[in-house]
Amino acid sequence: MANLSSVCYAILALLGASQALQLVTRDVDIAGVTKFQSALLLIDGKQTTCESVLVDSNAGFVAASCLKYTSDGDVDTDVKYELAVRAGGSTTTEVYPITQIDSHKEYNPETYVNNLAVIQFNPDKEVTWQNYIGIDPEEWDDHYFIRRSLSSVSSLTWNNIIAFANTDTPSIQGI
Repeated sequence: MANLSSVCYAILALLGASQALQLVTRDVDIAGVTKFQSALLLIDGKQTTCESVLVDSNAGFVAASCLKYTSDGDVDTDVKYELAVRAGGSTTTEVYPITQIDSHKEYNPETYVNNLAVIQFNPDKEVTWQNYIGIDPEEWDDHYFIRRSLSSVSSLTWNNIIAFANTDTPSIQGI
């Protein structure tokens, strides 16, 4: 069985991004988390607790458990899925329709095995950008937990970010 890194790289390759992926040495500290793109899954216009890992301005990952499914196990396409995306280092937020969802074919909703879905959004490519992806966790000094949420979906207002490193107690990072 392939390891997680191999699976993630294969998924990234399959995304078919028009730009070359920016794989870099990770260089971030807890105070700098606001400079990164962030995204939150909206379902039928309502906020969820599900954030998205953004690859670029067209694709990302969400937990498959965040999605709604039909009785035959397919993603429910009658549900309106959107992504609220906040530009890193600014207060600008855009909401994009999610145009394609590919849930892992072996996702198990009872055990959460393979709890991964690839999403595609921003179909008109009005804005383009790319996230930098840290490639080697062995060289990271710390691991961070970041929690983002909207205080208002209608006005696209974000709460302060809750962030902490593996050795810290939680702190609030201003936005």
